Amino acid sequence: MSDVQQRKLAPNPKRPRRVSLVSRLRRAVQEANQQTRRNTLHLSPKESVFLYRAWRDKSLPIEGERSATDRAQVEEYLRHRGYTHFRVMRRWLPVRHRPPTEEVVLFVRLCADLLREKIPLDEAVELLQSEVKHPRLRGALEEIVHDLREGKSGREVFGKHPDVLGRFPAQMFAIASTSDNLPEVFESAAKFIERKQAFRKSMKSALLMPTITLVVLFGAVVFYVGYIFPEFAAMYERFDIPLPPMTNTTLALSRFIGDYLLLFLALGAIGIIGSGRFFLTTKGQLARDRWLLRLPILGPLFEKASIEIWCRMFHALYRGAAGNIEAIRIASEACQNRYLEERIKSRSIPLIEKHGLGFVEALEKSGVFNQNVLARFRAGEASGTLRKSSLQIANYYEKDSSYRMRAVIDWIQVSVAVLITVVMTALTIISSETAVIQPNMPGVNETRAVSAP
Repeated sequence: MSDVQQRKLAPNPKRPRRVSLVSRLRRAVQEANQQTRRNTLHLSPKESVFLYRAWRDKSLPIEGERSATDRAQVEEYLRHRGYTHFRVMRRWLPVRHRPPTEEVVLFVRLCADLLREKIPLDEAVELLQSEVKHPRLRGALEEIVHDLREGKSGREVFGKHPDVLGRFPAQMFAIASTSDNLPEVFESAAKFIERKQAFRKSMKSALLMPTITLVVLFGAVVFYVGYIFPEFAAMYERFDIPLPPMTNTTLALSRFIGDYLLLFLALGAIGIIGSGRFFLTTKGQLARDRWLLRLPILGPLFEKASIEIWCRMFHALYRGAAGNIEAIRIASEACQNRYLEERIKSRSIPLIEKHGLGFVEALEKSGVFNQNVLARFRAGEASGTLRKSSLQIANYYEKDSSYRMRAVIDWIQVSVAVLITVVMTALTIISSETAVIQPNMPGVNETRAVSAP
């Protein structure tokens, strides 16, 4: 086949132009290289954390921190804010600690009180800025005040600080910044942060100490069975003394563990690493949260806590039928359960958007809300008090989950105590069994054999 193709470049058919295939490929490669150079990403320099202390003439100094590529960028930022005197210092340990939850909640609640007194949002934040101790939170509040006075939108103002205020409180403030119920949204945000922190503390207190106790108990049992007991039993084997059944079984188990210890450790490490990597994926998180909801005792507790957070977020963000979709979406993302979030976002929201289904009917199709919750929502939708109904459900589940959490803590403590008792009793019985071992005594056994009829 000829490697030359004919192409008509001019409208005159009598003057065809021969174009080599090689030249066309060369020109295509050159154009591709030029396009690649135009689309090449130029990575920005790595940012560092800088601490600053700035003040204006005859004003109190403020302290804060900011991420920037160099010191000059922070100084330019402070000049833009109107500060005439400042000191900037690089933090050599680039660890940015989040503000304490208690300090964020205190700021949000005080800001809600000031907003109820008809004080503008920028003035309320500026008044509370001097009371904040954490430098990162103080710097974020200063930037919020500056952006609000420049007339920026709520999404632009609060959307830049999800790592300081929290992802979902920042979204709540951004959505409600243009509404009339801003004090109520701030109060709901404070309640949301408090409940989230309280649930985490309750779970830690319920699982931390029992977990440590079980780990220590398991280590003690392994050390006794794998090291102390074999040394003790080997002494009887050297004298060819028959061992009792429980002692013999425990010794066989100890040798089995010792022979395959490295294999068990390798399998355990592979299982932990593999499960950890799997739970980092979206599919793994869905499977994990779905499994948590099906646990015998903790499952209902997780479900009620997630529904409580969903209802509380929905109450804060709901602004009528027009804002249904966004409120449902953000509330589902905040409920701390990926399985519930996926069911609501993949089933309920499309039914409302595409098929025009009602609010309660769409939630029922998700399969994550029980009939009591749906009945309360249905009554609220019929009477026009949907926000009030969602708040009532959240308050009810708050009390119910607190009661259930205390019951779960008591049940876990009793179970751990019973397990420790059983294990210690088993070890005591195995150890005391060695007292009935009769060694072979020379002469005594022979005399008994001769005197026997």
